[in-house]
Amino acid sequence: APSANVSGKWTMYANAGGQELQIDMDLKQTGANVSGTLSSMLGGGSIDKAVVSGNNFNGTAAVEVQGQMVTLQIEGKIEGDKMTGMMAGQGLPQISFKATKIK
Repeated sequence: APSANVSGKWTMYANAGGQELQIDMDLKQTGANVSGTLSSMLGGGSIDKAVVSGNNFNGTAAVEVQGQMVTLQIEGKIEGDKMTGMMAGQGLPQISFKATKIK
């Protein structure tokens, strides 16, 4: 079966320790490889080294958290226009997220 295509703009809601944060995500997929940008009220970031395999999304994001660049590991499961998963970074609690592709 062909892999999912995540190209486009997404609205992500990340839940970290009971705090919900909206993150705007703009992804570009070429073959299985994905890159993109993230922006939230905490700052911006970029996604590189991300790969889509079937319905699974795995990647790394470099994001700004309180003025520091933090590397996040992102693991998600894609179902149509929705993605759910977890993010984890050095010194951060596990963050669950749900994202919806904007039509």
